[in-house]
Amino acid sequence: MTRLTQIALTLAAFCLPAFPQSQTSWETVKALAPGTQIRIAPKVPGNVKGKVEAVTEDSIQVQSGKAQKTILRSDIAWISVRVSRRGKHVAHSTRTGAIIGAGIGLGFGLLCSAAVGTDGAVCYIAVPVGAGMYAGMGALIGAISPAGEWREIYRQ
Repeated sequence: MTRLTQIALTLAAFCLPAFPQSQTSWETVKALAPGTQIRIAPKVPGNVKGKVEAVTEDSIQVQSGKAQKTILRSDIAWISVRVSRRGKHVAHSTRTGAIIGAGIGLGFGLLCSAAVGTDGAVCYIAVPVGAGMYAGMGALIGAISPAGEWREIYRQ
């Protein structure tokens, strides 16, 4: 085994405890507040996504669209909860969208310049205008996109 491989494996072993471990206790599910967004994977095909209505010792009721579904605890493979990060990450999403949009606009502007050649004065304006316009659109998309992640809280 090479020295680099040994270092990589050692670092990976030290990093494993940093990854969140899923809790498998039904008590965690019972503590969910009504209205919490969840995703359930039953043992049969087809996930259920909706909001918690009620949790009992042996089942969970979910409002999925217009239908209310009751899923038995014994039929559940895993449950994930939507964790909102909107407040902390809206600025980051906006900045990332602006950077990606500016890159796309810059690319289109440079493509226009390359296609027309040196006598295309309009394309020299298209580079900064395109970058600015697409940066604005990217920032808007980044700002309004839902930020959040799914975190597994139960696995049977």
